Amino acid sequence: MVSVPRRSSRKINALFLINSFTFGGAENVIFQLAQHLDRQKYRVCVCAFRVKKKSVLEAYRRIGVRTFDLGMTALHRIPFGIKKLLNILREEEIHILYNFLTFPMLLGAVAGRIRHVPVILGSEHTTGTENRFRFMLKRFAARFIDEITACSETVRNYGIETIGYLEPKLTVIYNGVDCAKFGQTSVDTGQIKQYHITSGTYVIGSVGRLTALKGYIFLLHAFREVKKRHPNIKLLLVGDGEEKSELQRFCRQYKLESDVIFAGYQARVEPFFGMMNLFALPSFAEGFPVSLLEASAAGAPMIATDVGGSSEIVIHEETGLLIKTGDSDQLAQAIIRMIENPDQAAEFSRRAKKRVLEKFSLERMVQETEALFDRRIGLCSPQLKEEP
Repeated sequence: MVSVPRRSSRKINALFLINSFTFGGAENVIFQLAQHLDRQKYRVCVCAFRVKKKSVLEAYRRIGVRTFDLGMTALHRIPFGIKKLLNILREEEIHILYNFLTFPMLLGAVAGRIRHVPVILGSEHTTGTENRFRFMLKRFAARFIDEITACSETVRNYGIETIGYLEPKLTVIYNGVDCAKFGQTSVDTGQIKQYHITSGTYVIGSVGRLTALKGYIFLLHAFREVKKRHPNIKLLLVGDGEEKSELQRFCRQYKLESDVIFAGYQARVEPFFGMMNLFALPSFAEGFPVSLLEASAAGAPMIATDVGGSSEIVIHEETGLLIKTGDSDQLAQAIIRMIENPDQAAEFSRRAKKRVLEKFSLERMVQETEALFDRRIGLCSPQLKEEP
């Protein structure tokens, strides 16, 4: 059994477990926490079932965080991955195991109990994208988990009402954004030239994985309609994914190749927000989209579909506009409204920036996570409380 250290003796070992080393909402949250948790109190490492992007491993190396690849690249590799995880928990003397998303929650919770890890946590980030089988797996995993964090109130309510989590097990810790980093975005003249964006061009942008769930095909339909009324516009899509070829095919079909920019995956997205006059997120499902927080911090006016926790960031007619999912006509009208009412758009972005600074900062997310860690460690080991 792993003993919990006294604060005065040594650091608390925390392990984050995720599906893969790649780029996404939950993965970004883990990276931020690993980078900013107090190094005087915690020794953090990150473990994933497999590696999708080797550059993520390099990013962790640069910030001094150790990583472990379980090598679970196929079904027959799962037993070896579980054995490796059990060894890591024992050899690293893990005190806090923080599992993100369905299968890490399931395998991590069971492995953590086998190794008597003092604190086992889960994290819920999704709404409306899973089936009953996954709900069953999550409810089973929750039996072995001490507490589950939800990235928004919407996700918390979904976890209780739809998945079937017990209410006392859920705690809301909002995703956070580095407001200082995104608040200083400026136009990159080199990229402006690279993407052939001329003076006076109105740029509509979005950042995220190019998947069907993100609804980008509807953004393209809306863009095509808006362009009939406002020809001097461009669409900037930052991200990569399996829908890219389909989206490019649409652009070729309607002769939009020179007007739609596929910037691909970018390690640093801040400069791209500096190029945007408007940010649009047409998703069919979200937990608590970090890209909306980034757009808010960067001062970009926002349009988003009313899904998941998006409505906790974009307050309709106050910090931006909310629309229905899959409605390209409504999206087109919202874009036209933003273009033709720049003063109102600027007021939306001013209020959004103020809101993100007050409620959704990176500092707040880190502080609340540390408070959770300290509280759970304190519950399982009362002697950890500060001595006079």
